[in-house]
Formats: sequence, structure tokens, C-alpha cells
Amino acid sequence: MKKIICMLLACVLCVTALGGCQGQKEPWSLEDFSLYDQEGNLVEEFPNYENIGNLVGKENWCTKRGVKWGDPASKIMEEYPLENAVVRYDVEREKSVELHEKYNTVEEFIKDIKNAPTSERSVTQIVIAFTEQDGKLIPAEYNEKVFEPYRDKENAFLEMIFWLEGETIKMITVAYDKP
Repeated sequence: MKKIICMLLACVLCVTALGGCQGQKEPWSLEDFSLYDQEGNLVEEFPNYENIGNLVGKENWCTKRGVKWGDPASKIMEEYPLENAVVRYDVEREKSVELHEKYNTVEEFIKDIKNAPTSERSVTQIVIAFTEQDGKLIPAEYNEKVFEPYRDKENAFLEMIFWLEGETIKMITVAYDKP
């Protein structure tokens, strides 16, 4: 009987330990701002603002984490940490502020995207921006009035934008702007 209880406790501890690992997403890296084919081979490294990397019409291109145009918006949430992301709505400023108050995080917006009225879902952007300092990514600060990231003129600026139409990713742009 003691052996059975010990085995059950060991199983419970293993399941608990492994369950705690779920949901951990890799932190953002410089490689996230390059473009890849679906086999994971590099196609375009660090597109710059003169040559913005754009995944529209490139069915075999994707992000480092496998997100491509045509994927559901929920795939962004599954693959990327979104603490530093903002949503830009394609509506007038007052409505945009109202929507930012309704959805406190990008995750909340994506989870509720099916329930959002059509006018709120026309073309929406999920924006993630960083500056690069000594090879490390530092989250960009955002201008809360226009939900645009501030650009640090002394450091490289990296930005990824997921363009949504309804629940679907219609375009992904990535850019790397060196000072």
C-alpha cells in the first residue's frame, strides 16, 4: 500500500512539474525580425525600412516561429510573448481609445476577436517594437495618444506588425532600422 501511495505521489509531482512548463514562450530575439521559408531556412535577414520585409503573397515565407499570412490571429498569441505589444485599430481616435479601454491587453483582444463587431475588426494591427542595445532587445515605449512606438535615434529599432482582417492575418511586416 505504501508503494502505491508513493508511486501516486511521484506521478502527481511529475505532472505538476511538467504542467508548470506549459505556456512558456521563448523571449523575443533578433532572429524574430528576419524572414524564413516554411522549412526554417533564412530568406531575408533583418529587412530595413527601405526594404521592409513583407509576407503578403509569399505563401512559403513565415516568421521565425512559423506564423504566416492566412493564419488565425490566435497563432500570434500562441507563438509570441505579447506583453510589449499594442493594438492599433483602423477607426477614428475616440473609438480607438474606447477599444483600448475595453481590451487591456493584446491577448484579451485576440481572445474576443470573434465577438468584436465588424466595425471594430476591419483592419487591425498588432505592433511589437524594440530597440537593440548591445545585442539585447529593449521594449520600445509607446505614445499612448497614437499608439505608435517611440524611436530611439541612437539605437537600432525593430518592429513587427501583424495586420489582421477579422480573425485572419492578412499581412506581416518586419523591419530593422539601424541608426
